[in-house]
Amino acid sequence: RGDDHIETPRDANRHPRHAKPPQVNFPFGFSEKHAPHLGKDRSSLDTALARGSGDAEMLDVVNENLPAILDAFEPSLVLYDAGADAHAVDGLGHLELSDAGMLARDTAVLRECALRQIPVATVIGGGYDRDR
Repeated sequence: RGDDHIETPRDANRHPRHAKPPQVNFPFGFSEKHAPHLGKDRSSLDTALARGSGDAEMLDVVNENLPAILDAFEPSLVLYDAGADAHAVDGLGHLELSDAGMLARDTAVLRECALRQIPVATVIGGGYDRDR
C-alpha cells in the first residue's frame, strides 16, 4: 500500500487494514509543506519491511500476520490491493520481489481467504516510474 490508501475506512475495529510498506518509502521527493500527511498515516497493523526486502521477507510477513488478522476480524469481504510497486524493477517501490515472489504473495493472500470462504475484491497498484 501507499499512504494514499490508509484513510478509508476509519473504523479499525470493523475494517482492519494491514500495510506492508518499506520503512523509508514515504515520503520521497515531497516536502512537509506540500504533502504533510505522507509518512504519518498508520493502518491497524503496520509491518514495515526494510528497503530492499525480497520474496522471503514479504512471504514471512504475509504468513505470520494474515491468518491471525482474518481469524480475529472475520471479514465478510477482503479488499486486496495487489501492489506492483513491490517488484524489483519498480524504481519507486524499494522492494525486490521477483515475478515468482509476487505470485507467491498473491497466492498466499487468496489462499488464506479461500480457506475461510471469504470473497476477495482485488485491484492492482503501483508499477510507476519516475519518467511517467
